[in-house]
Amino acid sequence: MRLSLKLFLSTLLVAALAFGAAGFFLIQSVFTSALEQEVRLAQEENQLLALSFQAAAGEHSPTDGEARRIVQALASPGLEQGHLLRLRDSRGAELYVSAGVPDTEGVTPSFGDLVSHATETAAGQHFVQSVRTVEVSDALFYLESFREISSVFAQREEHYSLYRLLLLVLLPVFALAVWLMTRHFTGPIRRLSAISRRFAGGEYQLRAPEGGGDEVGQLTRDFNVMAGQLEQKIAQAIQSNIAQL
Repeated sequence: MRLSLKLFLSTLLVAALAFGAAGFFLIQSVFTSALEQEVRLAQEENQLLALSFQAAAGEHSPTDGEARRIVQALASPGLEQGHLLRLRDSRGAELYVSAGVPDTEGVTPSFGDLVSHATETAAGQHFVQSVRTVEVSDALFYLESFREISSVFAQREEHYSLYRLLLLVLLPVFALAVWLMTRHFTGPIRRLSAISRRFAGGEYQLRAPEGGGDEVGQLTRDFNVMAGQLEQKIAQAIQSNIAQL
């Protein structure tokens, strides 16, 4: 395999791997940041809902029916899109479940703790599930809120698709640039190789055009010095043979 082709393929392979890895980590970093932000928003939303539940319940312990009505009011606050909520009592029995709540297992956090994690439904929807213990007088409840984050995952897939398309467009351009640079850098070596073959064929007066101060230029100068010395020795040998005739 020719040197120029080896340099071209190795450079193109390294560049493709570097671009692919850099794009993956960049997109993943943006996705992780967006996901963390959604988790924080879900936790803040759950905290506000818990405070609203406690304020609506007042000082006394609400019955299951009263707790159900409070959460139902919180789930439908008169907005175009309400909250997805699930309320469980201290034994884990469901008291209220909003329509559209994903079918996930209930999480039971320690008292005063807030647990949040991302979950995926069988239909491919993604949610942040936040669970908090809510104490009203001597009654304990588990308030779960669900924040849909499917758009974050969809955006990541869009970014991957756009980056793959960008690579398909840029790689041919980059390949052409690499090929031209490879041809440029290996040009002096190809010329030196051609001159050395002609020199070996008997054209002893040939010299290679000297390049810059890099290794190839030094190789060219060394070749010219060697060629000059060989030419002198060959000329001396010819003269010596003529003198002996």
